[in-house]
Amino acid sequence: MTSKASTPPPTAILPAKDVLMMVLTLPSSDVSELDGMISLQAEELSPYPPERTSHSWELLASAGNHSQVLLVLCALQKLDQLHEQFASQQLPLPRRVDVDLLGGLELLLSKGVLPEEASTLLLIAQDSTVYVVAWHENQPVLFRTLGEVQDLTAVVVTEELEMACLSLESAHPESEYRDLQLWHAGEAPNWATVPLGEWTPELHSLADLPPFETGVQLRSEKNCRLDLAPQSWKREEARKQNRRKLMRTASIGLGIWAVFMLGILIWGEIHRQSTRNLQRQNQEKAPAVDQVQALTDQVRSLSQFTNRSSSALETMLILAEATPGSGTLVVDDFQYRKEEGISFSGKTAGNVQPFYQFLENLAGDERLRVGSYNLRETREGFSFTVDARWEWLALHREDDS
Repeated sequence: MTSKASTPPPTAILPAKDVLMMVLTLPSSDVSELDGMISLQAEELSPYPPERTSHSWELLASAGNHSQVLLVLCALQKLDQLHEQFASQQLPLPRRVDVDLLGGLELLLSKGVLPEEASTLLLIAQDSTVYVVAWHENQPVLFRTLGEVQDLTAVVVTEELEMACLSLESAHPESEYRDLQLWHAGEAPNWATVPLGEWTPELHSLADLPPFETGVQLRSEKNCRLDLAPQSWKREEARKQNRRKLMRTASIGLGIWAVFMLGILIWGEIHRQSTRNLQRQNQEKAPAVDQVQALTDQVRSLSQFTNRSSSALETMLILAEATPGSGTLVVDDFQYRKEEGISFSGKTAGNVQPFYQFLENLAGDERLRVGSYNLRETREGFSFTVDARWEWLALHREDDS
């Protein structure tokens, strides 16, 4: 039984027919001792494998060195089904799992319809299932599930009531369960309209009570201890809460980052606008700047002619000085393009050693720089082409200094 609201209730509800409820009398009133005793009792009494059983308990009464406790056993399969219901609706897991029948008893107690002194048997027909609850001294002392309403007869119900009283004689020999109340939804079943052995049912309608969920809520407000929710649920919900916390933190961080990036974009747009304004101002000054730049380029291009040391004649003198004295290397073509560069070609007879000696000699003059050369083998020896340039701008700066 789950809520259909978008937010789940803090307590989920299991029908009593899906659990096993029993009242135990234990020789202790220490809660820590009771917990160990009840765990042992749960293993012995559970009809399910221990690893597939969830159990919980709450104290009913304590007197001297004895305590009466309510033990509830549940197969994990039922809790898994409840888990799937919440997961299918994408809802957080509930903090507690309680039993609907206990909520019903809380309602009966709050309405004052249960006698404070007399021992009473209760037949409660909830969701087509009939339960027997023995009520003694303002607390339940026995729980039994009889079965479906339509499957029961007066004879069967009478036998179940007699067996319940036999079970109660040993625990409460001084009590006599003469009163029988039947709480039902809709019409009273046929077997409830006739005497049931020595009992004549006192009929009551569940429609006169709030829903059992209200009684479960009352139990939650009283901080009842009973909770069938597995520890794995609490760990899972803690992990989800941590993930949600991380997601909120990430969302806040993302929001801060978005604001920061927006500020950057605004600053960038202001900067670009400022840059465009400066560009427009520079464009207005561009003709004068271009004119100055053109005059500067003319001065630089003419400076090569003002230095006689970088003339074509001086270049040929450098080449002549660099030519090996053996006469095996001849420069037969020379092009002097002033600022654009210098190129010359020639040939050498025999081996290629004179050419490399020629390049080495040229490297000794810092005014002329060899950029690239091309060497090819011919029948007579080797032919070569060399591209070089004058360092006339560097020389011009040195002269200016």
